[in-house]
Amino acid sequence: MPKTIKLTRPVPQKALELMLKQESNRRLRDRIQTIQWVAAGVPVQDVAKRIGRCRQATASFVHLFNREGLRGVISIGRGPGRQSRLVHAQWDAVVEWIRQGPRAFGYPFSNWDCKRLAVCIHKKWKVSLSDEQVRRQLHKMGCRLLRPRRKLPGQDPRDRAKKNEVWKFCWVAPDISNA
Repeated sequence: MPKTIKLTRPVPQKALELMLKQESNRRLRDRIQTIQWVAAGVPVQDVAKRIGRCRQATASFVHLFNREGLRGVISIGRGPGRQSRLVHAQWDAVVEWIRQGPRAFGYPFSNWDCKRLAVCIHKKWKVSLSDEQVRRQLHKMGCRLLRPRRKLPGQDPRDRAKKNEVWKFCWVAPDISNA
């Protein structure tokens, strides 16, 4: 038989009712209702069935309320996630690479893409990153991906040959002169 879980703090019923009416976030509504129902004497197992969560999750809501009060119950955040493999200064250096362009570092191409940046990061710092990781981090740093605009092919046969050419995307770093 599971241990009985009870509230050890006084429950502000009026505040909970008001918050429940105003709140649109389902996760917060579940937490608020959990506290209300447990305060009304409903066992945690039954509350878990009502809100569609496991018993441990509802018990953790009650423990959180007992430890931190209403403020702890209503603060929902995301976990920190995995630490970045590169520190912020290294990502700043990557943004500077984008500003200068690959030719400034002796590469035979004109535009950076995620794959090329991932290879250069690996050469410089011995850290393997996927193309998607590079793309996500550059987006967080304020860089944007420029997609070339296609021109309609003219009557010239050379223009028609360019129509099916593979276009490369390139990254543009944020303008620091406005900051």
